[in-house]
Amino acid sequence: MAKQLTAYEKQVARIVGGNVRDVREARGTSRAQVGAWLGQSDDAVAKAERGERRFSVADVVRLALEFDCPVDRLIFGDRPRPRLLRKTRVSFED
Repeated sequence: MAKQLTAYEKQVARIVGGNVRDVREARGTSRAQVGAWLGQSDDAVAKAERGERRFSVADVVRLALEFDCPVDRLIFGDRPRPRLLRKTRVSFED
């Protein structure tokens, strides 16, 4: 049985998935092509883009290389870092 994600992990999965979708669509790349890069079905990619499952760290790195974009773009997007990713004792701010 798969580990249940916490509410925080689900929110992060939705943010990262949405960022991947944004970059994929901007590049005109299909879900099938992304799936081929990752060895996954296009349905698995669609679920990850919706935040129903997570992209692994290895997936995010591979996508950054394929899209020729910084990993940071796939994690945080092209806007200020989401408030959600700032925890009380953990900060992504410099």
